[in-house]
Amino acid sequence: MRVLQATGVPGHARAYCFKSGVLIGTLFLRQSGKLLAETDPLVESLSRETLIPSCWGRYVGFFSDATSQSVVRDPAGQLPCFHRQSGGLHVYFSDPEDLLSLELLRPVINWRYLAANLTVPELVIRETGLTGITELLPGEGHRLSGTGLETETWWDPAQISRTASLEGFEEAAERMQQTVRDCVTAWASVYAKVIHNLSGGLDSAIVLACLPPAEKLTVTCLNYRTAASDGDERIFARLAAVQADRELIEIAMPETSAFASLLANHPLTMAPEGSVFGTPTQICECNIAQARGAEAFLSGEGGDHLFYQMPTALIAADYARAHGLTSALFRVMHDVAVWTGEPYSSVLKTTLLEGLRRRPRGAQPREDRDAFPYLRADVREAIPPDYMTHPWLKTAARLPPGKAYQIAALSKVLHRHETSPRSEVADLIHPLLSQPLLEFVLKTPSYILARGGQGRALARAAFRGAVPREILTRRSKGGTMRHFARMAEENFETARAFLLEGILVEQDLIDRQGLRDYLTISRLQRPETIPRFFKLLATEAWLRSWERSGARTGTGARP
Repeated sequence: MRVLQATGVPGHARAYCFKSGVLIGTLFLRQSGKLLAETDPLVESLSRETLIPSCWGRYVGFFSDATSQSVVRDPAGQLPCFHRQSGGLHVYFSDPEDLLSLELLRPVINWRYLAANLTVPELVIRETGLTGITELLPGEGHRLSGTGLETETWWDPAQISRTASLEGFEEAAERMQQTVRDCVTAWASVYAKVIHNLSGGLDSAIVLACLPPAEKLTVTCLNYRTAASDGDERIFARLAAVQADRELIEIAMPETSAFASLLANHPLTMAPEGSVFGTPTQICECNIAQARGAEAFLSGEGGDHLFYQMPTALIAADYARAHGLTSALFRVMHDVAVWTGEPYSSVLKTTLLEGLRRRPRGAQPREDRDAFPYLRADVREAIPPDYMTHPWLKTAARLPPGKAYQIAALSKVLHRHETSPRSEVADLIHPLLSQPLLEFVLKTPSYILARGGQGRALARAAFRGAVPREILTRRSKGGTMRHFARMAEENFETARAFLLEGILVEQDLIDRQGLRDYLTISRLQRPETIPRFFKLLATEAWLRSWERSGARTGTGARP
C-alpha cells in the first residue's frame, strides 16, 4: 500500500503516520477537542477500531495488517474519497484529474447514474457519474484481503439514534450550546485567519458567536446581497457582526454576463455540480481571502438539517411513539399543524399511522415527478428504486419517522461536494457538520429539537443572548432563488439551445419534444422549477467537459 499526498497547495491536511498505517486530514481528540499534531504520542496507538470512537475531524485513513488493508472515511465526509479498481490495483483518490494525469483513468459515462440523478432531487449513492468509480460514503470503509473487497459500516446514524436521548429541554439546550462551541472552537484552533460567510440567518450567526476572540483568530465576515427582495440580509448580518465585534464586508452578487463561460467550463468531477453557477461569487471570495491572507472559509452549512428547520407532521408521530396517547400529544399535534400548515386531520392521520401504529417508514427516496416530462419514460422505468436508495435509509426505516426523515436530510447535506475556485485558495470548513454535533442531534428527539412546532427551537434556546434577538426570533430567511431565476430568464435562449442541441438529447436520455415543451419562460416563474433547470444545465455542461477530455459517452445510451 502506497499513500501519496499533494504538497505545496493550500490546506491544512496533515499526514499522521502510525504503526498500522497513515491518515490524511485533520484530527481532534474526542474528549478535549484538542487538535492532534502529527508527532503527538497518541497518534502511534491509532487503529482502525479506535479511530472513530476516540477522534473526530475530516480525514481518510489507511490501515494495514498481516491479512488485509483497510480504508476509512470520516463520518462527516468532509474529505471526498473515490475508488477505482484496475486489475489487482485499487486506487483511492479525491480528485479525478490526478488519475487522468497519471493515466489511471479512461472515463466512461455512467448513464444509469445520470438518469437517477435527474429523477431524485439529491441523489446520494456509492456509484458516481463515471462507470467503475465508486465513492466511500461518510463513515464507511473498505477492507481488502485475499477474499476480495468488502464494504464496512463504521458509523451508522440509525444505530446512534437508538441510544439514550435527552428529554429535558433546558438540559438539552445547555448541552447543544456546549457541543456547538466545542466543534467551532476546535476548527478555529487550526487557523489564524478565516473568512466567514455571514448570511444573516441563524446558523451562520451561531457559528460566528462561537468563534474565539479577535486576539486568537482574525475573522472577516462576508455578506452577499442580490437585487431581489429575498436576497438582501444586510440588516441581520450587521447585527451579528456588531455583537461579535467582527469586520463585515458587504458585496453585491456579480451579474450574470458570464453564463456562457460557466456552461463551457464545468470542472471534471465525479458528478454534475450545481455550484458551478456560483463561480463568479466564489471568485470574489477568493480575491478577498488572498488579500486578507485567510486560510479557511467557514459557513453555517447544515444548520437546517441539524437543528430541524424542516416542517413535518412526523414530529408528532415521534412524540406518539415515545409517549403514547396522552393529553400532551394533542398539544404537539396542534403545534405541528400550525407550523406545517397541514389540516389537523392530516396531522392526526400521520400521528396514528406512523406514530401509534408504528407503520415502518419507506426507505425509498422521493422522486421528482415534475422532471418526468423531459426524462424518457423507458429510461426512468429502467432504474430500480433500490438503486437510488442511500444505505442509511435502509437501516433507518424502523426508527421514529421524524428521526428517519432527519437522517435522510443529513445524508444529502454531507454529500454536497463543491469543486470551486475557493478550494484552490483555502480550506472549505463547515463547523456545524462535525461528528460530535451530528451525534448529539441524532440522539435528541425531533420534538425536542423543534419543540412547540418551531424550527430550530432547541438551537434558539441554546444561543439565547449569544445571538442578536432579531435573528433568534426570525421565522423566515432570505435566499438566492430569485437571483438564479433572473439568471435563467436573462440567458434563457442560450440555455434552451444548449440543452436541445446537447448530449443528453443526442444520447436519447432526454425526449427532445418533451424538453422543448418544458422549457418555457412561464415555467421559470415557478420557484420549484429553478433547481431542476440548473441541475439539467449542470448535467449537460458536465457531460461536455468530460467528452472534451476524451470520455466515452457511447451511442444510444441507456441506463
